[in-house]
Amino acid sequence: MGGSTDNTPKLEVEVKRRIGTRAAFDAIAQHLYRQAAQGNVVVLDGGCPIEQRDAFVDQNGRIAASQPQYSVLRIRRRVRLPPPPQLLLEADYAPREVHPLPALVTLKGPTVIVEGVATATEDEQEIADELAGRILRAEEDARPPTVGELAAAVGVVARAAGRFGLEDGAGLEVVGGYTTVRRRFEMRGWDAGDGANAVVELDETAYTFGTMHEIEVETGSQQAAEAVGQLVDRMVGEAVGTGPGGTGVGAAVVSKYGVYLRGEL
Repeated sequence: MGGSTDNTPKLEVEVKRRIGTRAAFDAIAQHLYRQAAQGNVVVLDGGCPIEQRDAFVDQNGRIAASQPQYSVLRIRRRVRLPPPPQLLLEADYAPREVHPLPALVTLKGPTVIVEGVATATEDEQEIADELAGRILRAEEDARPPTVGELAAAVGVVARAAGRFGLEDGAGLEVVGGYTTVRRRFEMRGWDAGDGANAVVELDETAYTFGTMHEIEVETGSQQAAEAVGQLVDRMVGEAVGTGPGGTGVGAAVVSKYGVYLRGEL
């Protein structure tokens, strides 16, 4: 999602839908690509899925001690993948090589989800992928970066250090993580509440205990989220159909990080 480099965390408001089966996930993706071919949807990122490798970092359990509020310091490394051939409907989406993108460091507050709308404070900043790699490979580095060094270069780390009492002279250790492959679609005519079209994100998240599929749409306000949620549900019905068992897609009740913490889908 969008990043912040100032001292004010942003309130993130997202529509979240849990997709119950891989078949439903594929049907929704196919539907969105067909809509793109008709000009109703814009496939973002050049048609390429983005692999997001999320790692959670801590220092001697100081951040974990804030639980169960679920505050988290996250390092996200991103790679642009070639578009999946089975979903391509236009020749313009030619296969591309895997391409690293700038990494993100995020200080995220507790996520509250009510009726499929999630809110959380988020303080986020881009960093060089090389620096992210050094943080995550600290145990292999002869001289890993300290929190003090990172804080001098990355405002989010400085704010996390102040909030959780991290020691300047010590580094950060990886305490867990998961990987998400994300496809993004700009929905023409869907008002996100911030003057822009809403962007539907189709997420496939791989944990050590299973794989979860989701739809996320970031919006500008709670009111906009309610309207966008109705559009999402209508789109899902068109893509999957509404048989006796419903669509198999429903309001999410827990965040990706919450799923990770409880260790089950």
